[in-house]
Amino acid sequence: MYSPTKINICISYDQRLMAEGLASVLSKVKEIQVLEVTTNRLATLLERIRVNKPELMITELSYISPQGIEIVKRIRQAYPQLKVLIVSGLVCHNFLETLMHLVNGYLLRTCSSSKLILAIHEIMDSGKYLCPKLINTLMEKDQQDQIHQALTLREKEILSCWVKSENTMQIAKALNISTPTVRTHLKNIRAKFGSSNPIRMMIHACKENMLNGDYQPLCPFCKSFCTLQSEILS
Repeated sequence: MYSPTKINICISYDQRLMAEGLASVLSKVKEIQVLEVTTNRLATLLERIRVNKPELMITELSYISPQGIEIVKRIRQAYPQLKVLIVSGLVCHNFLETLMHLVNGYLLRTCSSSKLILAIHEIMDSGKYLCPKLINTLMEKDQQDQIHQALTLREKEILSCWVKSENTMQIAKALNISTPTVRTHLKNIRAKFGSSNPIRMMIHACKENMLNGDYQPLCPFCKSFCTLQSEILS
């Protein structure tokens, strides 16, 4: 089955429809041969790799979880020469460093088909590929971390209350401080964010789990992130 003129690929999946979409895109590229699309069940996956002997495994993961990382570890242990490209819909910063030691590439689902093909060629040529969208996300995360570290404990309390309160008087009452003090803290918080745009402050508070009580995440990304966190902890 091996053809020296083609890159032999297998695709494994959490979501079959996504995997079949990837296979459809790649089947139109003359230098790529998709050998099989198979489930991420470990025993089945290892057996299909043994039979097909692909050069590259594209693994579609709905979420990056401990279970997904364990699958990748087992693949690399059994087939250390096999190159692995992860395609996922969510960036999980907690696991990213571990994952990047195990795989050759990481691509977000939102990337174009041309990026997918580029990733394959980059991995086969140089051994590594990290999609630009992921790099931008990581840079934004670094900026968020710096902002979060720059906030004082009182400023974090103010920001948390600010997201849930209608006005500065409510914040002052909740924290037992004066309204002018609240305004001063909010001014300093906005300065650290580099913008007076409240949306950025709200999303930051949500992503950093600064909302206590029965409050729902403010954006789809946070909902996915919180769902992932609960799955990991369960």
